[in-house]
Amino acid sequence: MASSSGNSSVSALRYFNYDVFVSFRGEDTRYNFTDFLFDAFQTKAIFAFRDDDNLPKGESIAPELLRAIQHSQIYVVVFSRNYASSTWCLQELEKICECYQVSGKHVLPVFYDVDPSEVRHQRGIYAEAFSKHEQRFQHNSQMVLRWREALTKVANLSGWDLRDKSQSAAIKEIVQKIINILDCKSSCVLKDLVGICGMGGIGKTTLATVLYDRISQQFGTCCFIDDVSKIYRLRDGPLDLQKQILGQEHHQICNHYNATNLIRRRLCRQKALVILDNVDHIEQLEKIVVHRACLQSSSLGLGQLSSIIVSKAFKLDHILSSYEWLVNDILNYVNGLPLAIKVLGSFLFGRDISEWKSALASLRENPDKDVMDVLRLSFDGLRETEKEIFLHIACFFDMHVEKYVKNVLNCCGFHVDIGLRVLIDKSLISIEDEMIVMHDLLEELGRKIVQENSSKEPGKWRRLWFDEQLYDVILNNMENHVEAIVLDHAYKDYNEEMNTWIVDSLSKMSHLRLLIINSVNISGSLGCISNELRYVEWLKYPFMCLPSTFQPNQLVELILKSSCIKQLWEGKKYLPKLRTLDLSYSKDLVKMSDFGEVPNLERLNLEGCIKLEQLDPSIEFLRKLVSLNLKDCQNLKNIPNNIFGLSSLKDLNMSGCSRNFKSRGNNFVTLPSLSELSKLVYLNLEHCKQLESLPELPFPMTIEQDLRKNKYWKRTGLIIFNCPKLGDRERCSRMTFSWMTQFIRVNNEYPAFFDIGIVIPGSEIPSWFNNQSVGSSLPVSPIMQDNGHNIIGFLCCVVFSVAPHYPIVTRSSQWVPQITLYAPLSHVAFLPVIVDEDLITDKSNHIWLVYFPCESSYDVVYDGFRVETSRNGGLNVEVKKYQYRWVYKQDLQEFNSTMMHPGNMSTLKREFFEIEDEAQPQLHSFR
Repeated sequence: MASSSGNSSVSALRYFNYDVFVSFRGEDTRYNFTDFLFDAFQTKAIFAFRDDDNLPKGESIAPELLRAIQHSQIYVVVFSRNYASSTWCLQELEKICECYQVSGKHVLPVFYDVDPSEVRHQRGIYAEAFSKHEQRFQHNSQMVLRWREALTKVANLSGWDLRDKSQSAAIKEIVQKIINILDCKSSCVLKDLVGICGMGGIGKTTLATVLYDRISQQFGTCCFIDDVSKIYRLRDGPLDLQKQILGQEHHQICNHYNATNLIRRRLCRQKALVILDNVDHIEQLEKIVVHRACLQSSSLGLGQLSSIIVSKAFKLDHILSSYEWLVNDILNYVNGLPLAIKVLGSFLFGRDISEWKSALASLRENPDKDVMDVLRLSFDGLRETEKEIFLHIACFFDMHVEKYVKNVLNCCGFHVDIGLRVLIDKSLISIEDEMIVMHDLLEELGRKIVQENSSKEPGKWRRLWFDEQLYDVILNNMENHVEAIVLDHAYKDYNEEMNTWIVDSLSKMSHLRLLIINSVNISGSLGCISNELRYVEWLKYPFMCLPSTFQPNQLVELILKSSCIKQLWEGKKYLPKLRTLDLSYSKDLVKMSDFGEVPNLERLNLEGCIKLEQLDPSIEFLRKLVSLNLKDCQNLKNIPNNIFGLSSLKDLNMSGCSRNFKSRGNNFVTLPSLSELSKLVYLNLEHCKQLESLPELPFPMTIEQDLRKNKYWKRTGLIIFNCPKLGDRERCSRMTFSWMTQFIRVNNEYPAFFDIGIVIPGSEIPSWFNNQSVGSSLPVSPIMQDNGHNIIGFLCCVVFSVAPHYPIVTRSSQWVPQITLYAPLSHVAFLPVIVDEDLITDKSNHIWLVYFPCESSYDVVYDGFRVETSRNGGLNVEVKKYQYRWVYKQDLQEFNSTMMHPGNMSTLKREFFEIEDEAQPQLHSFR
C-alpha cells in the first residue's frame, strides 16, 4: 500500500546532521587539497557538508552554514595563507569554537602552506589580515577580538602541518582519525527499532501508514518505503533502498559499503522515523543495515484493530440489532482477521439477512478468493521444504504439541527446527502453551492448496486426512502417489466392505512415508505395506504381526500402542534407522525379536505387556539405548544381566515387575549393580515387592556433560515406593542426597526441567527443613532476594502414608488416589507414583522430596504451599506433615567444593540428614 502521497518513498528531511564540517578559504585550497579531502570523505562514506559556491555571499555568514556547523560532529579547519583575510571563514571559526566549548565536539586543525606559529601568534600575513579587520570594524572591536581568541584556541589544538609532507598521506591520516571518532559514537546505532509482525491481511500496512501520518512531524528525518521486498529483488535493490533512506542528496552514491556506513553513522545521531513495509525476509533488513538483533517483535491488538475496521467495513456507525448475531458469526469465522472483515463487510453492505446467511454458509465451504489470494502471498514466499512443513501442519498438526510435531516431521526428513522458525517469523503459525497454532483461514488455505494440486494432477493425492478423500482414492485407484495419511477419529467403525478396502489400499501405497491411525477400528488382512515409511503410529494395530514383506530401511519410529501383536515379525529384519519402538500395552505380545537388527534403537517401551515372558539376550547390543520401560511386565521370567551394562541408559522403569525373576542364579530379591549406568537420571522401582536391598547405583556426576548435548530430559528422579521388604533405609537417604543435589546443581546451570521428584521409604522429615505445615496449608512470608543470598529455588518434603482400607470397600471409581502439591510461583507437582489398591497390601510411610526452580526475576514471594489429597474407597492415603526450605546459590557453591573431596561425602551425607541447622552453622548443605 502506498503512502498518502502516492509515491513509493516519502522523505521529509527538515535538517541535516553531518559527520564533518570543513572550514577553508576557497581560493587557496578549493581545487587542490580540500577537493582531494572531500573525495576521500565520499570514498569512505563520511557525510561532509560542502557549500560548492551555492550559498549566497555577503558580509554575514549564511544561516544555512550556521545550522550545518551546529549539526556537524567533527570540524576540520584548513588554515591557509589567506584564511584570516576572509570574514566568512572567521565567523565559521567563531561558531566552531563555540560548539567545541559547549559540546566538546572534535576540532582538527590543518596547516596548509602556512607556519603554525604564524597562525597561533597571529604574526606575518595573519597579523596583516587582522590589522585590516580592526580598521574596517572599528565600530565592533569586540567581534574582531572574538575572532582572535577563536583563532588562538583552535590553532593550539593538535593537528597536521602539511609543509614539506605528502598531501595524500596526510589525507589518509585525517580520514582515519575521523572514522575512529565516528565509529566510537556509532555504538548506539539502531536501538529503537520495533517490528510490526503478523500474517498477510491483519492490517500492518494500514497501521504503519496511519502511524507515519500521525508522528512523522516529531522527527528530523522521515522515510516511508512501501514495498521493500519488490524493490529488493531489482538489480540494485539494496542500494536503491539505502538511497531512499538517505534522501535525495545522496543519490550519487554507487557503493553499497559506503551507503551502509553512512546510514549507520547518520541514523544514530538524529531523531529519525524509517518505515519499511512488506519485508518478507530478515536478510533484507540486514542488507540495508537494519539488524536482526535490534528488532523487537510487537504483536497487534487484533481485537481492538478489528473493532475499528468493522464499522469501516460495514460502512455503518453501528450494526443493526437484527444483524448482530450474524456479525458475530462472521467475526468468529474470520477469527479477527481485519483484511477478511474488510472484504466481507464491503461484500455484504446493503444486503438483507437471508443473503448474509447464504454468504456465510458459502464462505464456510469456499473461502473468499480475495482473502485467500492475500494470505497466499506469505505461502508463496516460502522455500519448498518450508511449504511442505506448512502443508503438513495445515492438514494434520494444527493444535498439536510442538515437541510431538517436531519429532514426527524430523522423522519424515524435514529440517523442522529452522522450518518452524521461518513459519513463526512469517506469522504463519504461533506457539501457544507449547502447542502449534495456525489461524483457521491459513489452515483452510493449506488444505485448499493440497486439494488444488491434486485436482490439477488427477491421481496425485499426496496427503489424506479425512474419510471422503480416502474413499475417492480407493474408488479411483489413486493410491500410488499417497505419501502421508493421518486418520484421527475416535473409535470410528467402518463396515466390513470398507475395512477390506482400507487394508487393500494401504498395501498399494508404495510411496507412503507417514502413517498415523488413531482409534480407528479396522480389520482384514494386511498383505504388505510401504517400505518407504519413516514414521508409523497406529493405535490398536489389529493384526498379530507386521507383514513378512515389510522391510522399512528408512523407518525411524514405530509406535504400536495397545496392539494385537504377538510378535513383531518372523525371522530377522535389519532396521538401521529405527530409534523408537513402542509396543506398550500390547497385551498379547509374548516374544521380542532379535535386538541385534536394530543397533541404533534409543527408546524401547514395553510397559503393560503383561504376557511378555523374556527379553532376548541380544539386548546387550543396544549400546545407544537411552530409555527402557518394563513397567507392569508382570510375566517376565528373567531379565538379562547385560542390560545393566548399557552405558547410555538414562531412564529405567521396572515398577510393577512383582514376580520372582530368575537370571545366571539371582532373583529379584536383589538386582545386579547399576554402577555402570553412568547416564542414569531416572530409576523407578515402585511396587517391587520382593526387593530386599538396593543395587549399587551410579553417582550422577556425568549428567552435566550429557545435558550439554541434550538439554531436555523426559523426566528425572528416583522412585522407591511400596517395596515392603526393602532394608537399609539409611542407604536410601544417602542416595537421595547424591541424586537430588546433583540434579539441582545441574538444573541451575542448564535449566531443563520443571521439577525434580524423589520418593523413598521414611517417616521423618530431615532436620535441615524448617517452616512446618499447620493443617493443609503452609504460608510463606515475603522473601526478599539480595546480592548476598540469591534464591535459586525451594525444596519441599512431604511425609505421607498409604494403607489398605479395612473393612474392604469397593472402589468408587476408576481413579486412583493422588496427592497434589501446590507451591509458590504457580508451581504444581503430582506425586509421581501409582497408588493402586490392587498393588498395596500393607501400610507404609514414604517421603516425597520435590524441588522447584525459581526464576531470577522473582524478587518477592507471597503465596504459600498447599497439599490436596484425592480419595478412593479402597485405600487410605494421608499426608502427615510437610515442610519447605529455600535453596540459595551459595549452597551449591559449598556443595561443589565439598564434592571435590570424596572423603568428605560420608560426613556430608550424615550432616544432611541428621544434624540440626542451629547446632551446626558450618553445615555444608542446603541453608
